[in-house]
Amino acid sequence: MREPGRYTGGGTAGGKCGCATALLIGLAIGGLLMLWWLMGDLPPGAPCHDGEVVRFWSIVLVAAAVATAGGLLVRYLVNRLLGRH
Repeated sequence: MREPGRYTGGGTAGGKCGCATALLIGLAIGGLLMLWWLMGDLPPGAPCHDGEVVRFWSIVLVAAAVATAGGLLVRYLVNRLLGRH
């Protein structure tokens, strides 16, 4: 039985599942994109290394965008299935 005024935890089950899903998606997509980017076999002074900072942040932003979309979708679906919409 719940005691009145006692903290029982924040968020919904959908929110917690959505965060976990976003973490997994972000790590997977970000890791694969980083691996793909780092597979080059060029000398350190090659001109193709220009703009690496932009490329790195592009990978981070793409991974974050996909992870956010996936997490929000899972959050919506779980909360909808559990009747908390």
